[in-house]
Amino acid sequence: MRRWWLAAVVPALILALAGCGTGTAPKTTTGAQGTAASSTGSSLDPPFRVVTSLEVVTPDAKFDPSAASLSLYQNIPVYTASGKVVHLDARKQPILMEAYWCPHCQRTLLLFNKHSQAMKQRPILISTGFAQGTTLQQAVQLGKAEEAALHLQHYQVYYYIAPNFSTRLVPVGFPTLIFPWKGKLGALYGEHTWAAWQPALG
Repeated sequence: MRRWWLAAVVPALILALAGCGTGTAPKTTTGAQGTAASSTGSSLDPPFRVVTSLEVVTPDAKFDPSAASLSLYQNIPVYTASGKVVHLDARKQPILMEAYWCPHCQRTLLLFNKHSQAMKQRPILISTGFAQGTTLQQAVQLGKAEEAALHLQHYQVYYYIAPNFSTRLVPVGFPTLIFPWKGKLGALYGEHTWAAWQPALG
């Protein structure tokens, strides 16, 4: 019996276990465990919750970056919390794209906090994965709830609320780190150990 389907299914399962999908926030939090944090969000975005106990996986211990497209990541239009448009360039500083509802992202941010003193370059954060129709004000409220609950400090945080962001700039899943690598751009997807993240942040 042929096992061709294993070649397609197994990598997909591994990716599914290592990070969140590329979509938007789950439409419901029914059954989700975790501590809620105050946040209004839009009617389509669930409130922020600490969900670090969900979807627990063994983080990838290998530093094995994929090549990232220069054309996609050298001019990323994002918003500041005050509404100013800024264009980010991953050739200049690592950029972590994360979704507030993603347990893999939350654990990654906590890991970065733990090792902040060892970072030579602290990544810029792009908060995204919002439902279509989410306003910047609602996205910022959710982002501030995440920052407070996870005790995030000293990060530059920007917001991307366009609905096509996930499929274009986060093609594999959250979290996605894009960083300068060998004169080009590299990408790491999903949860990793600190030893695997560190070369990208140094």
